[in-house]
Amino acid sequence: MGYEIWDRYVQALVADFDDEAQAVAYLRTIVRSLNAEQAAQQLERLQLVRVSDEGGKTEVVCEGVELFSLIFAPTEVATLRAP
Repeated sequence: MGYEIWDRYVQALVADFDDEAQAVAYLRTIVRSLNAEQAAQQLERLQLVRVSDEGGKTEVVCEGVELFSLIFAPTEVATLRAP
């Protein structure tokens, strides 16, 4: 099972990963380097796709600003707010 991040606007592969955790970490890195408005604009373009090992079957895991909820799961938010 692999994961890919796609730019939905230009239908281009942005990056691919061996697992979901790596893909989410990549997205988190992108978002942390931007202000809130820029992050929302960037995420609106993207989608996270799960790819079967055979490469023949894909499934969209999450896309657009909904990626925020995947990137900043409750444990991540708690970590960010810790002193």
